[in-house]
Amino acid sequence: MIRFFLSIVLIFAAATGLGLARFGGIHTLKHQTEELTALMAELPYISPGISDEKVLYEISFRTCPACMAYHKTEFPKLQKMGVDTRLFMFAQGRKHTPPEERAVIAELYQNRSWQLLEDWLAPSNPRSFYATMRNIPPADGNRKRTRLVQSGQEQFSRLGDILQANKINIATPILIWQGQDGQWKVVVGNSPLTNMLIRRDLK
Repeated sequence: MIRFFLSIVLIFAAATGLGLARFGGIHTLKHQTEELTALMAELPYISPGISDEKVLYEISFRTCPACMAYHKTEFPKLQKMGVDTRLFMFAQGRKHTPPEERAVIAELYQNRSWQLLEDWLAPSNPRSFYATMRNIPPADGNRKRTRLVQSGQEQFSRLGDILQANKINIATPILIWQGQDGQWKVVVGNSPLTNMLIRRDLK
């Protein structure tokens, strides 16, 4: 099941990179809302710790162009509004991630360092970061750290089940928040219109 959802993301990643996955608008979750609440509390997200009242989760992976564009342009706007921007990065399958990426993700899950996240995301090509990174143990060959990476993949798969139950297409970035009415809202993709609506709902 995990491989299925990771393969689905790969298919839609090509679309997001081409700017094609700008669809669907804002979805209000009607099914499995308790499961989503529990899952969001479990995620090893990274955030600046601004607020527990106004929160937006972004679900993404390192080489997703639309994801990189979203949090580089929208996170500063949301943070100025007092919104805690919580980024959950998952590792795609081993064929699609270098060992350095898995090492960074395991380190992020374990220590939840916002500074490490910013350093990792700063270069457009992560290889320049990997060439100079220090003091980050490999995940491969380390049972505990490998399990951390796998746990993130399993959590992403659980999220995929919840989205499917609500008839929401799976792509990245996945943006999740609770609106002013307290209901869980989801947007898939990066669109100026939906980004504006998200900010309005989180005021």
